[in-house]
Amino acid sequence: MSKNILDKNLYVDRQNLEKIIEPSLRNYNNHIVDLILSVHNNESEILDFGAGCGSLAKIVRTKTKKSPTCIEIDEYFKSILIKIGFKVFGDIEETKDQYDFIYSSNVLEHINDDVKSLKQLESKLIKNGTLVLYLPAFQMLYSDLDRSVGHFRRYSKKRILKITHETGFRIDKMFYVDSVGFFCSF
Repeated sequence: MSKNILDKNLYVDRQNLEKIIEPSLRNYNNHIVDLILSVHNNESEILDFGAGCGSLAKIVRTKTKKSPTCIEIDEYFKSILIKIGFKVFGDIEETKDQYDFIYSSNVLEHINDDVKSLKQLESKLIKNGTLVLYLPAFQMLYSDLDRSVGHFRRYSKKRILKITHETGFRIDKMFYVDSVGFFCSF
């Protein structure tokens, strides 16, 4: 992640994320990982962009028997990730490796310059590698809650097509998840 995105030590509500939110979302996190891995082709070099406290990385490691490298800007979360055995970098530019599979869940919406971050991800992906993004949808649902947790935006298919085209990606699959949730939120 670019250093100009967030203060590395001021992650939005990190204690609640680690101690309350993530543990109570086991089914949700497993579902996200199942969606992410539905396009995984047994790649060997995996990158988790915006790993947080490692909830998804731990599930990916269990399900694939491969340990993803983690990118995380928050120093506290970096220390947790290191303690549980992950290779961790505070900025994507710090890793010299190339990856054949990169995933990111609920991160890009926190980054002001999402196009720049996608370009950075593209530079770390091998030719014909796979990037999976899990993002909040529908700008019309953007609310005070989004603002309070540091979201700059929500995404439409049109925006994803635009920014991925600008950054050199080809989209193989794109779909909305949780249609019922849309109507509840609206």
